[in-house]
Amino acid sequence: MKGRNWNEDEVTLALGLYLITPYSKIDKKNLRIAMLAKLLGRTANSVSMKLGNLADLDPEVARKGRKGLKNGSRMDKRVWDDFFDPATGSIMTASLREEIEKIVARDPCLSLDFLDADPDAIKAGKTSGVLQKAAPPPLVMMKIDGVEQLVTRKERLHQDYFRRAVLANCEQQCVISHFSETSLIEAAHILPWSECREARLEVGNGLALNALLHAAFDENLLGISPDGVVKVSDALIRKSGGFHPIFSEINGARLDSTLMRQPPRRDFLDLRYQKFLASQ
Repeated sequence: MKGRNWNEDEVTLALGLYLITPYSKIDKKNLRIAMLAKLLGRTANSVSMKLGNLADLDPEVARKGRKGLKNGSRMDKRVWDDFFDPATGSIMTASLREEIEKIVARDPCLSLDFLDADPDAIKAGKTSGVLQKAAPPPLVMMKIDGVEQLVTRKERLHQDYFRRAVLANCEQQCVISHFSETSLIEAAHILPWSECREARLEVGNGLALNALLHAAFDENLLGISPDGVVKVSDALIRKSGGFHPIFSEINGARLDSTLMRQPPRRDFLDLRYQKFLASQ
């Protein structure tokens, strides 16, 4: 029996999940895929295949010699085109997130757990709708670009979503060191959250870096050129102590573009690199 067609809202939710799912994790056994399947009344295999259809529309997937699933629908292409910006070659993450929140808000049977719930909570079955729809979200303390700030719960969820999207884009590895312990990998903003509101959630404005390199990047002790060449400041190398071999090795190395489904924005890297040079 032929299954029911996917509607626009369902494909939009699937695109939101695609953005935070590493290419290698598009599988029916993925917990987030299973959660979305349950919300939509579909099988995990159906949702996994839909993410595969979306991967087939992703130019960066093809550019890296990978393949998505053929025979996607016209609806898939329509939704992809609604949120894909050809000028930057990236998904407009903020617009997509806002649309997903609208979809969830008007359907009491949906929640954002499939995007926002902690993986451990998913395994334990302790999920029940992450966004509070009735009351204004409370203020919480969060560290953003190395600075502790009071932000609303909604902004924190957006920051968490950005982190998941950036890590998925980089196959959950540091793009400089290939470090892969995800609890110690962070999403570094190329242009800081506080300085570039319009690019806060843009995947092209993010890099997956281990915590040490992220801290060095935030302090302009480590720079990355528009061509992806890593430059470690002389001051950091002098003071690196036991980490001297690590910083010496990565000085002059390049970002591993093979890890990234979507490359970082060159114009963003250039602006940030000029700040690094000016601080030396």
